[in-house]
Amino acid sequence: MKRLSVFLLVVFLALNGCTQVDKTAEANMATAQKYVAEVWNNGNLDLIDDLVTADFVRHLPESWEPQVIEGPEAFKTYIKGIREQYTDFHVKTHKVIASGDMTASAWTVSGTSDAARISVRGMSMARYSDGKLAEEWATWDTQGLMQQVQGGEEMSMKQ
Repeated sequence: MKRLSVFLLVVFLALNGCTQVDKTAEANMATAQKYVAEVWNNGNLDLIDDLVTADFVRHLPESWEPQVIEGPEAFKTYIKGIREQYTDFHVKTHKVIASGDMTASAWTVSGTSDAARISVRGMSMARYSDGKLAEEWATWDTQGLMQQVQGGEEMSMKQ
């Protein structure tokens, strides 16, 4: 009887832990979706303070400058610069998956600058801490983006 009680207690704790992980993953997925909709698409940069940790780090492709963005203020400046460079800037999320403290997403960024209309696919992985975005790894077709920017309207018509 004692063994059965211990076994049931272990099973209960294990199942309770799985439920907690699922709730954490769901909450992180909701944060990821809010992050794209409000920060990237609506330009609500003040929301960054609520969505990212104080020591937030965003890692970008090696061919990109900067390669790393550290802290909420630097991230606000980065996003503001992109949104000023591209009118009608928009991120369309195709898929977000979450597990534990991580999310992964596939997306397309589009917008219009003086030079060209751009549309670039990319992917991100993000780690969360206490419900906030703590670290993000983003990658996209940097060569395709540069070809679109350098090719101007001629390149965008080929898409």
